[in-house]
Amino acid sequence: MLQLRDTRGITLIGLIVTIIVLLILAGVTLSFVAGENGILKRATTAVEVNEKTSAEEEANLLVANIVTQYYEEKYVNHKDLKELDEYIKKELITEKATATGNYRVVSDENKNVQVLRDEKVIAKGEIIDGKIEWSSENISDTKPIKPENPTAGKEDTSKNRDLAGATTNYSYKNPIIPQGFLAIDTTDAKWEYTDTNKTVVKGWNEGLVIQDEIGNQFVWVPVDGTNVKYEKWCTMGKLYSECSDDINAIPVTQTDQINTYQGFYVARYEAGLGTNTMSHSVSLNNVYTEIPVSKAGSKVWNFIDYEHSCAVAEKMVNNSEIYGNNKSGLITGTQWDTIMKWYENASIKVDATQDWGTYYNFVYNGNDIYFTFTNSYSAWKTGSFSHVAGSTSAYHYHASGINTNGIKKNIADMGGNLHEWTSEVCSSNRINRGGNAGVSSVNHAVSYRESIALTSTSYRLGFRCVLYVQ
Repeated sequence: MLQLRDTRGITLIGLIVTIIVLLILAGVTLSFVAGENGILKRATTAVEVNEKTSAEEEANLLVANIVTQYYEEKYVNHKDLKELDEYIKKELITEKATATGNYRVVSDENKNVQVLRDEKVIAKGEIIDGKIEWSSENISDTKPIKPENPTAGKEDTSKNRDLAGATTNYSYKNPIIPQGFLAIDTTDAKWEYTDTNKTVVKGWNEGLVIQDEIGNQFVWVPVDGTNVKYEKWCTMGKLYSECSDDINAIPVTQTDQINTYQGFYVARYEAGLGTNTMSHSVSLNNVYTEIPVSKAGSKVWNFIDYEHSCAVAEKMVNNSEIYGNNKSGLITGTQWDTIMKWYENASIKVDATQDWGTYYNFVYNGNDIYFTFTNSYSAWKTGSFSHVAGSTSAYHYHASGINTNGIKKNIADMGGNLHEWTSEVCSSNRINRGGNAGVSSVNHAVSYRESIALTSTSYRLGFRCVLYVQ
């Protein structure tokens, strides 16, 4: 009988199929490990990202330490920013530094690094082997590096949103960041969440700062409705009950702003002129053609009457492509009083006991822009000057934000430098507020109300803007 044998070997076709499958698997494995998005590539990228992040963090700490070192060595309480810029650059290059002002460190995908102050490049370098080698070359024409991966909410300028990027549920503790603006950290007010639900920003009560693409800065004023209410209340000078806000000068309904956002943004600095001329007079300044700025060190905009200050205040934020529907305008009496309540609630004196401000026992020695008023309208000057408030021979006024003792909650010069127009009506007059560098006492404290003709212009009279979010 014929016996059949059991054949268990592989056929030629099966062998070929097996080889093809193995080749495919090998190719997939190789791509997964060494391909464009493979494990090795991702590992290399992760190392590079970590290296860049570590270098940035180290540089930020280094710059912060240099700033502290500068103030300790110089024994100064004012900000000579040009000198500080040079000091920082020198210390970085020589590596003599052993923590901060408005400085930050940024880098790009090519490992270029820059130190910025108010978006101006003051030093640059390159990340090499995880460390930064700082350059000594001229940086005068260097453009700031744009963040390659902006943080949602903190750098995204496409909409009104909170820090986490949400477009609803704003509050005084979780402020709105308007379209066209970035959140800017300062020493005392940092944009950081303190809770996992992202409803409370750490610095909400310290004067959070936002900045637009040309450097204008505004400060968040929280209105909780209990400790700080949105209302008039100050009685120094003209009685607030005799005054009302000029609704024609306000682009939105004030209460709608507060009900929706539980706060508002006020310009960090007195309105400034961006013109190059050092001259100033009624004929030069009382115009509609210029756009005000809110920047440190700018020439404050004086010699302007009420009508012109209202008109140009609305020009600061008035570009729908950049800011959407958000607008700017002249500060109101209610907004000024609300800031006074915010100050008072933080034990900042706003009445006749006030112990801060440009006009109160203020002595300054620096190298910044200033002007001296004697019996003529003298021009702005640059250089060292000494100023004692209330001098009978000359009154000295300075560029925005020079007097650090005049900065409270990140808002500069409300207690002096200039009196400031507000869109508040008193009979046929308008109200100006705040101190005055030519006053030697606190007769004109930051809360002071003065009624003057709306056509008034003066060397001592300027204005301040607010931001209306829509």
